[in-house]
Amino acid sequence: MVLMAEYIIYCMICMVVTSSVKGNGVLSEYFECFYGVKQGCILSPWLFGLFINELALLTSAQSGSGIFIDSTIGDVFLLLFADDLSLLADTPADLQKRLDILDMYCSKWNMKVNLKKSKIVVFKNGCILSRREKWYYQGKSIEVVNQYKYLGVVFSNRLKWNLCCTILAQQASKALNVIKLCISKLGHKNFKIAFKLFDSKASPILYYGAEVWRTELRSDIEQVKNRFCKWLLCTGVKTTNALARAECGRYELYTNYICKPIKYWFKLLGMDNSRLPKLCYKMLHDLDVHKRINWCTNVRMILLIYGFGHVWFNQGVANIAQFMLYFKQRVGDVSLQE
Repeated sequence: MVLMAEYIIYCMICMVVTSSVKGNGVLSEYFECFYGVKQGCILSPWLFGLFINELALLTSAQSGSGIFIDSTIGDVFLLLFADDLSLLADTPADLQKRLDILDMYCSKWNMKVNLKKSKIVVFKNGCILSRREKWYYQGKSIEVVNQYKYLGVVFSNRLKWNLCCTILAQQASKALNVIKLCISKLGHKNFKIAFKLFDSKASPILYYGAEVWRTELRSDIEQVKNRFCKWLLCTGVKTTNALARAECGRYELYTNYICKPIKYWFKLLGMDNSRLPKLCYKMLHDLDVHKRINWCTNVRMILLIYGFGHVWFNQGVANIAQFMLYFKQRVGDVSLQE
């Protein structure tokens, strides 16, 4: 069970900031601002970190058990990123305790939780929630949802990534419409400029979060590029996708985003053993050894399929940059043969 929350912060900062208003090239007299800090001020994250640290200590000390990752760090009770908070629990009672602690903390520091954006996701494999799986904050019921967008990635309660990829494809299609409009204004379809724009504007959207969700070829992601190729060639929608890409001299997007989880795997291997991502990786690796399919299983299968099984068994390579060049070249060769 995870509470995904966003905050509207009304914290009073015990310091004085002076400001002025500029209009028609003239500055007004300076006046004092008693709330918050200036936009982009480096004090902002430091002050928020000082405030929110108390919540982390209270949660770990008073709210029972959390999510067990590794014996060296104990249980994980919450995740913090900027002004986002995720409360973690493996029982309904423990999650309610964390919500009660959050209520106490927010009342003390004059903070308010935006319940319209705060949801609960129960990660189950399709099971129906029981009657006791209901949670409240300040007497108000918190909505339980099947998916939630956190840090730009849509998580589902079944840990499937179909919806995430569909939303990314829709967002990239909107960017693609702008690219088409720009190309149309040129008066002719310049393939070099077209794919330069595609790679710089649409591809980053399509690849977002691929380190996590890229475990197989995603047809909805691929279709964005396939449609773009057919539009450039002025062919019908029923034209063979491989033919359209070949005429444009382009590979599948798969050859690019399949590299994302491999690069992230190398990054995990290089982390210090005390880092939470590294500890999570070790847990997933142990589960994979015991035949439990997870992210590590998918990374291992990718390396085995493309003939780099020794890299997995050695858990790394000497030169990561050189290996990634070989890996991408081999993926491209296989795609070309297919």
